[in-house]
Amino acid sequence: MTEGRRARYGWESSFRAFERASPRVVRTRLLDLIPDASAEQVRAWDHSIPQLQTEVREVVEAEPDADRYTAILEYELPLEARRPDVILLVRGAVVVLELKGKSAATQADIDQAAAYARDLRCYHRHCTGQDVHAVLVPTSARGYLEVRSGVHVAGPDALDSLVRRLQPPWPTDIIEAEAFLSADAYCPLPTIVRAARELFEHGELRNIRRARASTDPAVEDIRRIVMEAARTRTRRLVLVTGVPGAGKTLVGLRAVHAHFLDDLIVDRAGRAPTAPAVFLASGLERFSTGRALRRGSSPKLILWNNALVTGLGLTGFEEAREDRALWGRLVENAVGAHLLNNLQGAPYEVTYWRDGRSRWTSSCVPARRSGQSR
Repeated sequence: MTEGRRARYGWESSFRAFERASPRVVRTRLLDLIPDASAEQVRAWDHSIPQLQTEVREVVEAEPDADRYTAILEYELPLEARRPDVILLVRGAVVVLELKGKSAATQADIDQAAAYARDLRCYHRHCTGQDVHAVLVPTSARGYLEVRSGVHVAGPDALDSLVRRLQPPWPTDIIEAEAFLSADAYCPLPTIVRAARELFEHGELRNIRRARASTDPAVEDIRRIVMEAARTRTRRLVLVTGVPGAGKTLVGLRAVHAHFLDDLIVDRAGRAPTAPAVFLASGLERFSTGRALRRGSSPKLILWNNALVTGLGLTGFEEAREDRALWGRLVENAVGAHLLNNLQGAPYEVTYWRDGRSRWTSSCVPARRSGQSR
């Protein structure tokens, strides 16, 4: 559901309204948001909604402020497609519940719950400075189980006592549902886009809330890899992985524009110094003996590993072989990538020329004399 400038969500109400609602009504509202929900998902809602209502009812009976608490189910993170199962807005805290129909937690479950809490903490305007707690709920478990990687693991029957324990003992504010559900309250992607634009316009990368500190270890690892590759005159492929919202884009932006690359600048006799780069692609210049024509040509993009061409595709090997245009592109990129990867330190540069109307060919040109070498 979206109301005006609100984010999308399945259910939102006070604790008291939620615990009094018919489970069927709650499920219908969730289906309004996710009409293509699987039968397994619907069964999970039918199982977990009454459990949640029982725990919320116990909080309402124990806390005088609970009438002001809010329960939000299937909150869709704006600009993304991820949805934490349940978000509870309570006194001085935001509690994120991720429910799993099992009796024990896996590391993947822990990582998912932690990522939701981290992203709200870093990117939601009203969660900045708030205690945001991640709770994984194996719905077949009982009692409070453990804290793992900062994530509380507890069965449904322990949620009421855990929610009360996670709140500070002193009087403090409660985030209002209207403010929390504002469509512009959660905004990681526009901030990253603006930062990238400013980077290319002004040469400086702004801090993106708390994400910079969380990406420092990855950028430092990349720095060490780059320095070792420069020392040994080798090439390295660095794969950055992480859950959605972990900061992979920011790691990439920081790494490819890092100031430590300035330490690796190489002076070339009679020519401008070469500043090394961290990259996955190169733009080849068109071969020509005329400098003006060469500079005015459009670059030919070559990815340094064919896996980067096929990794996101759905085409199988046999289908690719039958698609002449695609297969030609793969062969062409493989040749170019092989030349780029194996000419490190050699006195040649890789260019391309056009043979006929549509055929492109890579070539190795001696860097300091005219002529051509195949």
